[in-house]
Amino acid sequence: MEWEDLVQPIVFQQTHEGRIFRGNSWFEKFTGWSVDQWSVEGSFWDKVHECDVESVSAHLQRSAASDDPCTLTYRIRLPKDQGAPTWVQETRRRMPPKIPGGSTEGCIVAWEDCSDDALIAHRLTHAWWSSSLASLTPGAAHDLNNHFSSILIQSENYLRRLSPGHQHYEGMKNIREAVDKSISLVRKLVAIHFARAGHTQFLELNGFLAQQMEFLRQAFPRRALFSLQLQEKALHLKLDTTLFHRILIGLIRNSVEAIPIMGQGTVKISTSRGSQGSLGDTEVREWVRIEIADTGRGIPTELRPRLFKPGFSTKPPGEGSGTSLSEARRLIAEWGGSLSYRPSEEGSGSIFLIELPMADLERGAADHPPERPRIMVTGPEDRLGDVAASLRESGLEVVATRAWAVELIQTETRPFDLVCLLQGSTVEQAQAIASSVQDRRWMTRLIAEPQTSPDAPALSETVLRDLLPEPQEIRRIWKTLGRQPATDEPSPSS
Repeated sequence: MEWEDLVQPIVFQQTHEGRIFRGNSWFEKFTGWSVDQWSVEGSFWDKVHECDVESVSAHLQRSAASDDPCTLTYRIRLPKDQGAPTWVQETRRRMPPKIPGGSTEGCIVAWEDCSDDALIAHRLTHAWWSSSLASLTPGAAHDLNNHFSSILIQSENYLRRLSPGHQHYEGMKNIREAVDKSISLVRKLVAIHFARAGHTQFLELNGFLAQQMEFLRQAFPRRALFSLQLQEKALHLKLDTTLFHRILIGLIRNSVEAIPIMGQGTVKISTSRGSQGSLGDTEVREWVRIEIADTGRGIPTELRPRLFKPGFSTKPPGEGSGTSLSEARRLIAEWGGSLSYRPSEEGSGSIFLIELPMADLERGAADHPPERPRIMVTGPEDRLGDVAASLRESGLEVVATRAWAVELIQTETRPFDLVCLLQGSTVEQAQAIASSVQDRRWMTRLIAEPQTSPDAPALSETVLRDLLPEPQEIRRIWKTLGRQPATDEPSPSS
């Protein structure tokens, strides 16, 4: 038996433009197509997942310009799977030129099927947040607020009738204040629940943590004493603030639940800054440190090596999702940081340490340009490519799909700002997309070209102006769509 039969390497050769011209037998078996079928111009790009087209294109450009191997994990719709996306981890290296000093023919590419790992990570992402405090559903929050409002109205009525010296006046006043705090807490929980992940921005850490203290004391009443010790100087981070907020809540919740006797433990949150040399100490980076320390049970020595493994939990069966720490570490690593654990120096309790690179506010605008609005365009094939290309030229992140709009909304973790249905889309398609957006609780707007669907507002300049304030960019979109701005809408030149 050959070694290839054991490791089953999936290897092929590809031009820098994406045309596959050679592959081994394992590649053909894995994809369900022969190399001749893949060699048809455009076949590769037709199969790349719509949401990964831009990242794969940039990946090919990087590999064409570098002799170092380039790695990317992305989704591709293989013929054998009838369109269902498969996750592959791709490593590509530029082939040396046949003639010294000449141009290269393309890249040697190796794939590894990582669908199982990606599916687990996708499920953990949802389980991680559904197991945290914001799993309170909007419907339940609405009902709670109705009940609280009734109590609030009754208590205010009694207070108006009672004199300040009445024996029940202070008690009724306490009820009103407690209900006010409860309403405030529910609103904060719902705000967290609806917060949109996927948008990176600057965050001043100390101010952010100070704002969270009241929320933590309301969310965990009488469970623990909270202590906040902040670095004197401002600490700036560049990350997804919604996900970071959820990570902190999950870690603090773990600390609170580790305290065996209610009200007899402490959770201390502290921040500091430090520097770490890199690149042979020729560059020094500033780091932000966040410590979450508790006086709880601690974690047994034999369990610590498994602490960040997916599916692991120290809680009894049915009480823990086994997702928070593994998912938190993965997200923090994506932001260039780390999450670690150590036992408390006193021998009782746990300390979780988050380390993240300090954001450079002066260079931030150049190094981290504002995120582009994300638009999905769906409709007939004949116009889809032209419309998507025009929107990309206008500075938007565009996902173009003919048949997979509902699936993308159901599976993507980052919301779309806008879904645009081109002429030829059906009422059923618009209704299915709208229903999926509502199920995800996204704030995505649905627009359609005129005469496409009565259930979607027309594609209007007013809507586009909210995403694209530049008149020239709006003109390019209208030119691609073959339309003129409506007379009842503001002119682009105004």
